[in-house]
Amino acid sequence: SLTTLQVANLAADQVAALVTADVAALSTAQVKALTSEQLQAMTTSQVKALTTAGVSLISGDNFAQFTTAQIAAMTTSQVRAWNTDQISNMLDDQLKVLSTGDIAALVTSNVATLSSNQISLLSTSQIVAFGTAAIASMATDSVRGLNTAQISALTESQIKALSNSQIEVLSADQVAVLDVTVMSSSQISAITS
Repeated sequence: SLTTLQVANLAADQVAALVTADVAALSTAQVKALTSEQLQAMTTSQVKALTTAGVSLISGDNFAQFTTAQIAAMTTSQVRAWNTDQISNMLDDQLKVLSTGDIAALVTSNVATLSSNQISLLSTSQIVAFGTAAIASMATDSVRGLNTAQISALTESQIKALSNSQIEVLSADQVAVLDVTVMSSSQISAITS
């Protein structure tokens, strides 16, 4: 088996030639040592073979170098392992390829990290895929960044999960498309405050 130093010194084409069993056998230290060029050289099958512990240690800068196909190929377990540095460094195209299953798999600390710009890039299907805890964890700036199509797509349980501080930052246009009939009296009061 290769040492961490040997893995770090592999050329991109050598990384691409690794069989998935070899990739799956990489230690967390070896995955962490991979460069962005080496990660980009991986096939989608190789990316899927990375351990969740290894995925969680990839730097945000290196994570941003993954192709959209590589991001889309990641398993739900790998998505759950993403860290806040990786999320905050995600590129627009990477966010757009996240499946609804990927969105649902994001841990709340990662959802809380999403910027208003990142949130605004998500489709209504992706927004609806957020669990109630994820909605509740969104920063007020991110909630303010939701467009009217995203607001009108919110489910009843998602609307009920909105905090008063999140509701208070909504614009008149956002409130106009929000299903206020499912809101609590406290939430209604937050609109008018």
